[in-house]
Amino acid sequence: MSVAVLSPNGQTTTVGSGPATTLLVATIQGLLSYEREAQGKPWVLVGRALTEFQISSVLHEPVSGRILVGTHGGKGLWASDDGGVTWVQKSGGMDRPHVYMLIAQSRPEGTVIYCGTEPVGLYRSSDMGDSWTELPAVSDVPGTERWTFPPPPHIAHVKHIAFHPAEPKTLYVCIEQGALLKSVDDGLSWTELTDYENVALVEEKFRRDNHRVVIRPSNPKDLLLCGGEGLFRSLDAGITWEHLLTRQSRVGYPDAMFLDPRDENTVILGGPGHAPREWAKERNADATVLISHDFGTTLNRPGF
Repeated sequence: MSVAVLSPNGQTTTVGSGPATTLLVATIQGLLSYEREAQGKPWVLVGRALTEFQISSVLHEPVSGRILVGTHGGKGLWASDDGGVTWVQKSGGMDRPHVYMLIAQSRPEGTVIYCGTEPVGLYRSSDMGDSWTELPAVSDVPGTERWTFPPPPHIAHVKHIAFHPAEPKTLYVCIEQGALLKSVDDGLSWTELTDYENVALVEEKFRRDNHRVVIRPSNPKDLLLCGGEGLFRSLDAGITWEHLLTRQSRVGYPDAMFLDPRDENTVILGGPGHAPREWAKERNADATVLISHDFGTTLNRPGF
């Protein structure tokens, strides 16, 4: 069986062999489960769970089969070991129950799971989410007093976490809004990467509005960063950056970004054409999807 997961934050992936036959979708009214008989067959809604919660992140751990979901509004973290039929809260060790991001990494010693929250907090679990240990150094980075988020209550959060494909203890964290952080010691200490701010082709004050990082598997020095000021690329592990898309581009405010697992040069980028403050005025986010076959050098709408 192969399981695909779709959520606004977290790992949007397919786990297993072959085309997915089970699909888990995070929504503002819980977790939806779909199934299909085979590739090309229609998806059928087979279940709804946690319908009173807004789900931000979904994680399906393939070894244990456990499903973990992170929720907004202080509802914490929940787990299911029976495919989503029953759920148990798993927030032990967390003092920030507004969960934005979940990501798992398989290591020789076992699976490690990271959780990012609002207010900004980073937690680590080595027992499939049964208990959590905070990594407080993420709040020791200079300038944390400037981290914020425009909508009330103006509290920043961990938007995304990305693991280095060959160095398990190296990871990148996007703070929305405030910083792009890198750790090489499994989160015990952090360095802020800032050069993308220096090359940003914008007139207004840059706000370090970071949404997602992807890493080229064959050369992990190659990074793409998307956020509120478009798309950036680094070829030296985040030391220097170039600005590929700006607010004036077709997707000026990208939020979703993925590498094709079959071709690491193919990048799929999605988002609106302008910033959130324009959506209400125009009553339209003007969102679309762009695709690149050269790791971000050129991006076009699919089919063009």
